[in-house]
Amino acid sequence: ILLLISAIVACSIGGVFMRKFWHERQAGKESLNWPQTEGVVTRCEYHQRRRDAHARISYQYDVGGKAYSSVQVDVAKDYLLIEPKAFVDKHPTGTKIPVYYNVDHPEVSVLLPGIDSENTAVLVLFGTMLLFLCVTTLYGVFQITLRIFAP
Repeated sequence: ILLLISAIVACSIGGVFMRKFWHERQAGKESLNWPQTEGVVTRCEYHQRRRDAHARISYQYDVGGKAYSSVQVDVAKDYLLIEPKAFVDKHPTGTKIPVYYNVDHPEVSVLLPGIDSENTAVLVLFGTMLLFLCVTTLYGVFQITLRIFAP
């Protein structure tokens, strides 16, 4: 029973990772075709804790005369990990910045369109590992069941 429960949990978690990967991949691909408008940085901060560092940014932009604001860097996250200090130094408050927005939902925007390969790799790796664990555990449960109920 414990093996079966473990398999179900592994399948569920693996499925969530793979679904998230698929959604982010599709959204990233779509964002490559989004139109661009000019935005303005309202806040850009560098954060460092021990060895981890990232940049957080807030920005405003207009679409069709309506003002929007966002903190989204790409379709997957609202922070930047790659060269965060340089990014913050280059984008002080008031800096003009290109913003890519979804035509059907202009409140959805990104600064970096496309697919984040680092985030995608992590999701695929964990999702695949958990699905593999799920399949092997279910196979083990099946083999044990065959031995118990074999004539």
